[in-house]
Amino acid sequence: MREWIARLHDWFRRDQLDRELREELQFHQQQLLRDGASTSAEHAARRLGNTTLVRESARERWSIPWMDNLQQDVRYAVRGLRRNPGLTIVVVLTLALGLGANAGVFSLLNRLFLQTPQGVANAEGLRRIYLTQFGRAGKQSLSNKYNYPELVDLRSAIPEIANTAYETDSVSYEVASSSRFITATFTDANYWQTLGVSLSRGRPFAANEARIEIPGTVAIVSYRFWQRNLHSADNLAGLNIQLNGKRYDVIGVAPENFEGLDVGATEVWLTLGSMSIEEFEPGRFWYNVRSDGRLQMVVRPTTSTSDGALNARLTTAYRSGAVAGGYERDSTARVEGGSIIGARGPLAKGAEQVIATRLAWVSVFVLLIACANIANLLLTRLTERQREIAVRLALGVSRSRLMRQFFVELFTLTSLSMVAALVVGNWAGSLLRSSLIPGVRWSGSAIDLKTIGGITAATVIVTFLLALVPMAHLRRFGTTDALRNGQRATSRHSRLRATLVMGQTALAVVLLSGAMLCVESLRRVMSVHIGYDVQQVAFAIPKLKNERGGESFERTIELVRVLRETSEQLARSPNVERVALASHSPIGGFSMMTTRVFGVDSEPKLNGSGPMVRDVSPDYMTAVGLRIVSGRAFASNDVQGAPLVAVVNEAMARIAWPGKNPLGQCLTFYRTNVCRTVVGVVQDAHISSVVESATLQAFLPLEQGSKSGGPTRPAVLIVRAKSGQTPAALAQTRTLLEAALPNSDLRLQTLEQKVERDYRPWRLGAFLFGVLAALALLVASVGLYGVIAYGVRRRTHEIGIRAALGAERGRVVLMVVQGGVTTVAIGSVLGMLGAVALSRYASTLFYETSMGSPIILVGVVAVMLCTSVLASIIPAWQAGRVSPMTALRSE
Repeated sequence: MREWIARLHDWFRRDQLDRELREELQFHQQQLLRDGASTSAEHAARRLGNTTLVRESARERWSIPWMDNLQQDVRYAVRGLRRNPGLTIVVVLTLALGLGANAGVFSLLNRLFLQTPQGVANAEGLRRIYLTQFGRAGKQSLSNKYNYPELVDLRSAIPEIANTAYETDSVSYEVASSSRFITATFTDANYWQTLGVSLSRGRPFAANEARIEIPGTVAIVSYRFWQRNLHSADNLAGLNIQLNGKRYDVIGVAPENFEGLDVGATEVWLTLGSMSIEEFEPGRFWYNVRSDGRLQMVVRPTTSTSDGALNARLTTAYRSGAVAGGYERDSTARVEGGSIIGARGPLAKGAEQVIATRLAWVSVFVLLIACANIANLLLTRLTERQREIAVRLALGVSRSRLMRQFFVELFTLTSLSMVAALVVGNWAGSLLRSSLIPGVRWSGSAIDLKTIGGITAATVIVTFLLALVPMAHLRRFGTTDALRNGQRATSRHSRLRATLVMGQTALAVVLLSGAMLCVESLRRVMSVHIGYDVQQVAFAIPKLKNERGGESFERTIELVRVLRETSEQLARSPNVERVALASHSPIGGFSMMTTRVFGVDSEPKLNGSGPMVRDVSPDYMTAVGLRIVSGRAFASNDVQGAPLVAVVNEAMARIAWPGKNPLGQCLTFYRTNVCRTVVGVVQDAHISSVVESATLQAFLPLEQGSKSGGPTRPAVLIVRAKSGQTPAALAQTRTLLEAALPNSDLRLQTLEQKVERDYRPWRLGAFLFGVLAALALLVASVGLYGVIAYGVRRRTHEIGIRAALGAERGRVVLMVVQGGVTTVAIGSVLGMLGAVALSRYASTLFYETSMGSPIILVGVVAVMLCTSVLASIIPAWQAGRVSPMTALRSE
């Protein structure tokens, strides 16, 4: 070991040792001449011995042969790549795009599915609690939100197990004369202890500070917030911040590497008492009832508590607690613990998560196409170097030595590609983060150590796979044939290159088919009529704030007054066509209550769900653009004390009274026997999203409320602007409401902006898959062009003979183009078969379309044929210009 350490030490200073040895030998030679032993330098050299042999013997003492050989191979590889800058650039860029796409996707998947919350002690030991139950509509639902009484029931079953509850929301951070929304987490005193997080400064919440019924007065800020907004103040005493119009004392600073449990980075932690508290009636807040689930629960089981035992105890507590509280709950409800990583939990089935996982496979396809293209280039380069390889083998260089040299050259190329890929991956990862999950402030760079490790591993795998090409070539290399034939390609090599092009084409067809399916799905989704005039309709939802940051029962009366007065003012505006009030917004808001048809015991249902109910003013139908099919809309005399009435949609009329006229029929709501007469039928309209199944809908007058028959408090102001006046109507609505409700949170948006969120996943899928498919098609086209161009160059002699024998230029061009089109056609057929097989796996990304669609089939075929012709036309044109004399002279 000592000898090897000494050798390694000497190897790094071998140039210095070699120089010293040369100087010492020169000194001895000069000394012999100076001593007069001989006047002949030749005689002196003979006395000294063979200096070259002496130097080589000495070098063996400080050299490590395999490191010397590696250094030589690296230098030779660098010189070779510098002599072929075109090949180097094409290989590096092609592989960088393939690896970069994978790096960007991996960085997103790592953050969503693999990376546990930083700063949390033993995050894998935490469990997020989920509830599965059958609702009143008969549908099984899954949730991780609990109301406070349910949380108390669950905690009573696990008194010895650390647990915490929290909710994440946005709050208004006010400084000087400006304000902005930041992410806040509302939690209890157990939060920091359960997570095992130690604050970098200050203290956590005390038990008496974090009770839900006590207004919050203290806050803990993130390390980043402390640095940027509080200027890294060492002394927290007297430090405060203004949130939602209220002052909070800062008592602690989170550690630098902890920003919450969810994807979005939390900037401030507040107590549960700081949450928006709504009074359902005087003195009765949301945390006293079992109908407002908003808290998530996280537990840290002890080592002696298995997941099965934990789930059983929580399930029993949930069922019995609900019964004890006087509420009917599903007797088969299950409470189960899941991963603390939200994207790995059962609720992570949104379009964004599906797109992210499918993108992983797409990026792998792009990498495979890039590898096939590079393998083709390497095979072409090896064919061009056949004479060089034959000469070196004839001079005694071993095949293993050549293989090692080619491997080093390939590894140099892939290493350069990996560096470029990290740059591309950082950009791609940031783009994917902002595209897939917008509105979330991501912390840290898209490229972290885990991503670098993953891309390094992928680079090594790609290097070894690509190395199979030169290895197989050198094993079967014939020296004699190579010296005799020079650089002429063998039929075996030509078939291999054509096979690689077919593989690239097949993979490109799969991606192109997926991209076209996404584009067609987007077109179909955009053509869906949701039942409303989305371009002209806007709505406002103001939320009043009292000293606790929520709504009080008394101030709700003020809100109703302001909404009614504002609607009257807007109705007189020249920019507004119609104004209405409602209990819920047109898209995304409704209530469900027991609904009965007179003479029928069971509740009418469609797709497993009962009627969705809204309380609306008389002008609602006209304001949102709902067309009356039969009967009438609500009138100004449909008030308290008048006969109770209702309006239903076409689906409700068809399901509740099949084959009958719904007008004049009787409906009852909310467990009462009071009859409401159906006076109108409106067209079907979507109630939750752009893409949804048909639903049953019922509308009740605001003045004849859903529960008691008395007035219902409106919560939403709906404005229908005149054509082209939507921005002006929005600005006027904002001005009036902000002036009347200065201390409020106002959500004001158009219906077009609301539904745009539903279009976004479809747009995103079409864009991302389209970009990757275009990239794959480009790489495959370059590969096809390279193969055809190289084939033309190799067949110059043959083409010259054909021309000398009278072959027309057009026939030569057609021959070359036909070869390219045939290769692409075979690859396209294989690709279409693969696309059909994989389309089921990605069916969640498509809407009402499939691979059997004529538009998709014709589009894919047209694109691939155009690609093959474009890739073939330049080599074909060059082949047609080959002169017989030039071709014969080239040999």
